[in-house]
Amino acid sequence: MMNILSHINPKRLHLAVIGMAILLSSCHSNYLNYKIDFSNNFAWKGDSSAFAFLAVQDLYRRPVGIATFPDGGMSLHEYSDAALYYFNIKENKLNKAVDFSDLSALHSLYSKLQFQYIKIKFTDSLLYYRLSKPYDVDIKNFKKRFKNKEDSLKLSAIINKTSNAYAYNINTKKISVIDSATFNVALGQVKIDRNIRKRSKEYLTKLSYADWGIVLKDIYPQSKKTYMEYIVYMQGNSSIREAVFEQIIPNFTPKEIQIMLNDMDAYKTKLDKKDDSSFNYKDHSNKLSYDEYYESTYKRLRKFL
Repeated sequence: MMNILSHINPKRLHLAVIGMAILLSSCHSNYLNYKIDFSNNFAWKGDSSAFAFLAVQDLYRRPVGIATFPDGGMSLHEYSDAALYYFNIKENKLNKAVDFSDLSALHSLYSKLQFQYIKIKFTDSLLYYRLSKPYDVDIKNFKKRFKNKEDSLKLSAIINKTSNAYAYNINTKKISVIDSATFNVALGQVKIDRNIRKRSKEYLTKLSYADWGIVLKDIYPQSKKTYMEYIVYMQGNSSIREAVFEQIIPNFTPKEIQIMLNDMDAYKTKLDKKDDSSFNYKDHSNKLSYDEYYESTYKRLRKFL
């Protein structure tokens, strides 16, 4: 291999490396998507003053081009966060209790599904919890990809963390390991109540993205032009566009808002013309989807003028 490389022009090799880097970096969309998933169990305190739950958040970019082959491709995660929270109803405040970012960063070993099955109980000032263990098949596959001793230590730490039960004190903010018997007594018979889950999530819909720790310019800063494109061209998913409206658009000047409105008009006209001259159902679907989006978004932008 070294002999082959020695016969290649260094300048051409350098250009080839740069080209490959550009190709790989362009295999994912420039636009973020945001998603949040919750645990199945929402644990309420006995006096109904607060409730606890686990949430997993992701900011990711979808695969495009050759990255979608052969099976749709893998999204590129730019930010992952998992944590145990409790929401104080009287204070209308979200509190991050226990951070599981070390687990959420290892998507191939610890999935969102496993997070959803965390066991939680909220009693007085103590928040009891126990994570589900990694699946044996995932552990086996993860071991095959070991690169160094650090990977082995990560796996050991995760297995140890998910083998124990814990109690988090909301007053002292300290975590204690507890024995299984104590945890089982505290847990009792936990039943998944869909009405309680729905009621809990209604409180959470009133929170801002910043309340969840999602500050776009801190986590994954992008250009003003890109932020405009999210709104004008309906890029990313609806959640990330809401975050852009919440955190970015209020800082735009009236002139910049007017540019966005003009660009939306031009883009709508383009889609209309394409649909008129096409027999492709996808073109018609794109037009209808944007028409609906255009009406509500255009009005929303005009409020910033």
